[in-house]
Amino acid sequence: MTVLATNVKGTKGFFIWLQRRLPRVYSEVKKEFKDSAQLNGIGLSSDPIATATEAPASSSLVKTISDIANIAAQAYLTKEQIKAQQSILNTNLQRMQQGLAPLDINPAQYGLQPTVGVGVTDDTKQLLMYGAFGVGALWLLSMATGKRR
Repeated sequence: MTVLATNVKGTKGFFIWLQRRLPRVYSEVKKEFKDSAQLNGIGLSSDPIATATEAPASSSLVKTISDIANIAAQAYLTKEQIKAQQSILNTNLQRMQQGLAPLDINPAQYGLQPTVGVGVTDDTKQLLMYGAFGVGALWLLSMATGKRR
């Protein structure tokens, strides 16, 4: 685990890490900021990185981000992946609260990015092959008996 190359500390550094390493969570946080800014009638940028400073974060901001991350994670991760992501997130939330730069932990290295596998298992291939042989045998049998429709 290394500190981000930019070495940006506090809240701003955390949001840069979040955008880079947990983009889905970051997009949810960004959406939440945008919705909150619109509700409050604030004309500020809804981009957390643009508005954040290197100062330590407040406890309420840490709790809000943690809650948003949990909700976002539940949509696409398994229970164990959620626990692992939460552990990584909590580490960097604590560092943000202390005004430190986040650790550059890549969740993909720990299998925390959802993947979609498309393919056919060997069992399915075998089943399809037997089905094709069966259909072929029935066709040959019907041709051999000379019955036509």
